[in-house]
Amino acid sequence: MEAAIRAVTINAAWQCFSEQEVGSLEVGKLADLVILERDPRSVAPNEIAEIKVFETWLDGNPVYRSA
Repeated sequence: MEAAIRAVTINAAWQCFSEQEVGSLEVGKLADLVILERDPRSVAPNEIAEIKVFETWLDGNPVYRSA
């Protein structure tokens, strides 16, 4: 699971030469993130698709909030 999370965050940013701007939560970086119902590292792999998305943020701004 850790490798999968890194693959879509810091490693993806590195592949696009964007690791200074995105890919991890650090001061000065753009905040693109999701807030999930549960930690995907704490569930069985076959349950990951069932985790609800509470919020999605793009460039530091909320773009989706669940009802």
